Amino acid sequence: MKLTFGFEWEIPILNTKFIPPKQEEIDDLIFDLRNSIKGSHTGFDFIRYFNAHVLEFRSGILRD
Repeated sequence: MKLTFGFEWEIPILNTKFIPPKQEEIDDLIFDLRNSIKGSHTGFDFIRYFNAHVLEFRSGILRD
């Protein structure tokens, strides 16, 4: 059995007025990030934790 690993990196997102943006305000950002990190198997979610907006990067299964 080979050892595998993965990671999650959660980043709070705020607009220029330090207010959490609406979903539609970051759709382009999410699209651009997905296209610029090709081959990394990284996924993105716009999720809410306790009234905070978080962009979540997930690596998927990594072997090296």
